[in-house]
Amino acid sequence: MRNTNTLKVLIFTRDISNNPEKLTIYARITVNGKLRNILDMPDSWGKADDSP
Repeated sequence: MRNTNTLKVLIFTRDISNNPEKLTIYARITVNGKLRNILDMPDSWGKADDSP
C-alpha cells in the first residue's frame, strides 16, 4: 500500500496599513489538503537592538 502525503508552503506579504515600511508577512501551509494560515506583523523588525 502506498501513502501519498502533500506539503505546500506559500509565503507572501500584504500591505494592509498603506505603509510600505510595515508589510505583514503571511505563510499559508497546506498538509494533505488541510489549510493553516500564519500571520506575522513584525512591529519590531528594523529597529535598533542594544544587545551585543
